[in-house]
Amino acid sequence: MNENQTSTQHRRARRVGLALGVPAVAAMAALGLAHGASTPTMLAGSGDAPTNTTYTQPATSAMNVGSTATFSAPPSEPAIESAVPSVKAGG
Repeated sequence: MNENQTSTQHRRARRVGLALGVPAVAAMAALGLAHGASTPTMLAGSGDAPTNTTYTQPATSAMNVGSTATFSAPPSEPAIESAVPSVKAGG
């Protein structure tokens, strides 16, 4: 394939892209203008809930972390200096 054929293919691809892209942008602009810009309204209902209600923030208690949580300072040095395996691999 020589340089002239590559240039011709490039121009053809550019024209096809332009022929498809310009009408697509024009259609999106027309749809945007036809739909109009309106401010969204916040509704409390979602799914099957009624939409004529007002939203109220749910009241929840503090999180319960259970008996495993400790609230003391950690030790200044680690309990194990370095981990040494009892069995060496391959030996």
